[in-house]
Amino acid sequence: MAEAEGRDRWSSRTTFILGAVGSAVGLGNLWRFPFLTYKFGGGTFLVPYICAFFVFGVPLLFLELTLGRTFQGGDPVCFSAMHPRLVGIGWMSAYGSFLVATYYVVLIGWVVIYFFESFQDPLPWDVPDNVTGTAGLDGAVGHFFGDILMISDGAEIQEQTNPLIVVATIFVWICTFLSIFKGVGVVSQIVKVSVPVPLITLAVLLFNSVGKDGASDGIEAYIGNWDFAALQEPIIWQSAVGQIFFSIGVCFGVMTAYSSYMESKKGLLLDSVLIASINSGISLFAGFVVFTAIGVLANDLGVTLADIENRIAGPGLVFVGYPAALAKLDTAPQAFSALFFVTIFFLALDSAFSLVESVVAAIYDTDFGRKASRPKVVFGVCLMCFIFGIWYCLDNGLYMLDVVDYYLNNFIMLGVGALECIAATWVYGYTDSVDQIGAKAVNILNAFSFMGGFLCVIFLIALPSNNLVIGFITWPLFQVIGILLAYTNASGDDEKLYNVVFSGGAGKFVRIMSINEYDSLENVSGFYRIFVHCWAFLIKYLIPVLLSILMGTGAKANFEEPYEGYPGTIQNIGAVEVVIAWLIFAGFLVVGVDVYSEKNADFRQGAKPISYHSEVAAAVEKAIAVEDEKPASTVSVGALPADQFDL
Repeated sequence: MAEAEGRDRWSSRTTFILGAVGSAVGLGNLWRFPFLTYKFGGGTFLVPYICAFFVFGVPLLFLELTLGRTFQGGDPVCFSAMHPRLVGIGWMSAYGSFLVATYYVVLIGWVVIYFFESFQDPLPWDVPDNVTGTAGLDGAVGHFFGDILMISDGAEIQEQTNPLIVVATIFVWICTFLSIFKGVGVVSQIVKVSVPVPLITLAVLLFNSVGKDGASDGIEAYIGNWDFAALQEPIIWQSAVGQIFFSIGVCFGVMTAYSSYMESKKGLLLDSVLIASINSGISLFAGFVVFTAIGVLANDLGVTLADIENRIAGPGLVFVGYPAALAKLDTAPQAFSALFFVTIFFLALDSAFSLVESVVAAIYDTDFGRKASRPKVVFGVCLMCFIFGIWYCLDNGLYMLDVVDYYLNNFIMLGVGALECIAATWVYGYTDSVDQIGAKAVNILNAFSFMGGFLCVIFLIALPSNNLVIGFITWPLFQVIGILLAYTNASGDDEKLYNVVFSGGAGKFVRIMSINEYDSLENVSGFYRIFVHCWAFLIKYLIPVLLSILMGTGAKANFEEPYEGYPGTIQNIGAVEVVIAWLIFAGFLVVGVDVYSEKNADFRQGAKPISYHSEVAAAVEKAIAVEDEKPASTVSVGALPADQFDL
């Protein structure tokens, strides 16, 4: 189809990559990745992390960039174009982005407060120079939890709030609105500064600490220890998958929305690898920045990092440990503190307005949203996020944030990831699969695949740990049986059966992106062919099952021991948000309300869920067919009407 009429566009491919990197890189890169690496034996954590990078990170990111670029819209548009009943998947991801935005901006508000406090002399979290040992952190701990958060004695206790947090949060929401209310044209200019500048300031902060006493101890604790015995523990693998999954920002609808504003058809694979690699590289680099300073702090206090790790865990790394280290600088502690927090502000703001953009795109692309002005939609989303985020400004807000974040990440976003893969490979392209090998063979294959995956998840959750091998065997066993039965009932040849088995609906995306990348299928490189086939297999079979296992094991663990021991009333808040998310999916699945009929008019012919015109579909099929009388290479995109294949 032709380019979406009137749709915003990135000013260049570079600004798109910067915007996507800015969305991926945030507060988690500065505190979650470094602390997880330290917690799980330093460098050992990189082994499962790199595995998760290639198995989950790049494939899911490539899928979302492909969806957004192909369907020219956010998640709801993409899944609605596949079939109107699948639109709930997109609204689940938008709902997740909305929930994260409500508390993420409050976190940035903490950063704003610390930035302005950095100009005080002495720094308000500083402690007397003669205080050593773990008590040397008392000032920083007391300032963060007492003066700033005014944290209550329990999750169910709410007595007061710090007005400064509310004011700072309003300021951040104003910045967010101004960043995106005119579209990605303004964002393109912002990310040229907000992404590279923080990297320079991080380098300055690292240079300031790296040569001091204790810095090498911090690096050693961060990444120098290699305890391969830790790889036997499931928790290290779960944490690595979680870090990759949520750090890159897949399944929140952000990458889909951002890629829908791209004009270039080429380079999606390279873009996926670049975005994911830069994000992981910044995480690794940020760890050096933080732990060199923490190492210097521990040396000054006369303790080891193990003595103070409880105080610097999670957000304490950024709001307790690092500020305390900066306070002990001999030269310009106020300047370095301000530099540190303005760096965090820029990194986090990019992530904040990308989350809002995901929600805005979901609303603005609807039939009724297209009739409103973009500034009004952006303002409405920002206002609603602020209202729902007020409770995080209260003295029990940190507890609420922790619970909401845990349930959201483990039981909503993992579900979105699994549903995305299922929709793109099993549901999308079903008609094409039937045309190739027959309805009976397709239904047999689907039934055994879903049954095997379901039983695998159930067995792994329900069986004792010494019998888990039964669960792992069940899934491939059912797959093999399904393939054999499909083979005996298939009406097409072996090549068509192979395409249906190993790619399914993903085969459409493989063909589209292969032609877009290389102009004609005859020019596709061997490496690209191998990658896209591995990618199709991962998102069709492996990723949905693994994500379902992670959700199931998490639910089992939470049932046996409630998260962090929070009381039932607080746990119920997280449970309610999960129920709402899955009701959104189920509601659209059952009712099938189509709110993107105008947007997706070019993608549909009747009820058949295809993404491009039948003439183009036939041409692509002809281009990849192996025919004795006419080689597939004789057909290329150049021979097709541009307005029909300009995906």
